[in-house]
Amino acid sequence: MDKKQQGYVFTIPNLLSVFRLMLIPLFVFLYSRKHLPLHGCIVLIISGFTDILDGYIARNFNMVSNLGKILDPVADKLTQAAVLLCLAENHPMMLLLFSMFFVKECIGAILCILAIRKSRLIQSSHWHGKLNTVVLYAVFAAHLIWPDMPQHLSMLLTYFSCLIMLLSFVLYSVGNFSVLLKKKKLH
Repeated sequence: MDKKQQGYVFTIPNLLSVFRLMLIPLFVFLYSRKHLPLHGCIVLIISGFTDILDGYIARNFNMVSNLGKILDPVADKLTQAAVLLCLAENHPMMLLLFSMFFVKECIGAILCILAIRKSRLIQSSHWHGKLNTVVLYAVFAAHLIWPDMPQHLSMLLTYFSCLIMLLSFVLYSVGNFSVLLKKKKLH
C-alpha cells in the first residue's frame, strides 16, 4: 500500500479490529454476569484468531493502514484490560498484573506519542510485544479453563507474565527513547 492508501479506513483488518472491540462486552457479560468462564474463553479465542487474521491480511494483502496501526493495539489493550479485571474477581493476583499492565501502557503510550510526533512514523509491534501478548493470553486461557486453579500455580503464571511484560516494556521504552534522543539531520 502506498502512502496515499495508508489513510484508508474501511479495510478488512480495521473491520476485524472493530469486531474485536465489540467482543469485549460479550466477554465481560459471559464471565462476570453469567459466570461462564469457558464461554468467555471461546470469545477470547475468537478475538485472538481475528487478531492474527487481521495482521496476516494487512501484511500479505498490502492493507496496512495508519488507522490499523493504532486500532489493532487499542483493541488488544482494551481486551487485555477487560480480561484482567474480570479474572481479578476470582484471582486477586490478577490485580498485580493489571497494575503493571496499566502503568506499562500509560507510560508506553506517552513515549510512543512523543516518538511519533518527533519521527512522524507509526511503528508496528515488535517480537517482544507479540511474546507478551501470547504469554498473557496463555495465562488468561489457563485461568478460564481451570477456574479453581491452585493459588501457587496462579501466582507462578502471574509472575511469569509480569516478567515478560517488564521485558517488553523495557525494550519498547529503549526504542522510543532512541527516537526521542536522535538529533534531526540537517538537509
